[in-house]
Amino acid sequence: MTREEVLNKLCTLCTEVSKKRFGNSEASDCFCPQGDISRLIAIRYGLNFQFSDKVIAFIEQAVKEKLSKGKS
Repeated sequence: MTREEVLNKLCTLCTEVSKKRFGNSEASDCFCPQGDISRLIAIRYGLNFQFSDKVIAFIEQAVKEKLSKGKS
């Protein structure tokens, strides 16, 4: 996978968690390489970037639970 493909998949995952688990009440501004130039500049320099630790914590916990259940 390319860097952009990985970033897009992670961004999609974070957006899905924010939407389905938290009803979009938790910020998940992403770092995707897509978007208009002003958004890309803002992302590059960390301007207005907001990302809830609850979104990452949920993903981490889900992965740990899956891994602890063994193979598959």
